[in-house]
Amino acid sequence: MENENADYVHGSDLLVGILVEDVFNPLGHSKTCTITNTAETKDRAVKPTLEEKAKAAAAGKWKEKSVSGLSVSISSEGFVFYGDGMGYDKLLEMWESGNPVPVKYALRGEEDTKYRQGNFIITSLEEVSAADDDATYSISLENSGPVEVKVVTPKA
Repeated sequence: MENENADYVHGSDLLVGILVEDVFNPLGHSKTCTITNTAETKDRAVKPTLEEKAKAAAAGKWKEKSVSGLSVSISSEGFVFYGDGMGYDKLLEMWESGNPVPVKYALRGEEDTKYRQGNFIITSLEEVSAADDDATYSISLENSGPVEVKVVTPKA
């Protein structure tokens, strides 16, 4: 999202939500969100030729790397609020099903025009209820299949 006042993205502008019947439902009352993009790599060691070995003392010790897989993981923390459409109770139901859930994330204001979307597995869901404090939850999700960039041209 273009911000006319600053070049920095405000952390509150990142929205992560679950699609239910094609309707975007942001994670309820979230206070933090982390999206981690990871490349799994594979080493490739090639035997040096005699000529290369004679030229360099380190010949054959350098390895090439290639990408063998990509993954996205999302973690978020929020406040437990029972009246919320995508709060802890709904997330717990989805976790119990064991099925992938369609997840969408974008910057606030761009959630309908430019976003990333894919199926994710809820790998952990935790509720913390400390004495004399607000109850919180944390959720971790890992992609199951591709996560794609979607760009939708606004209709004139």
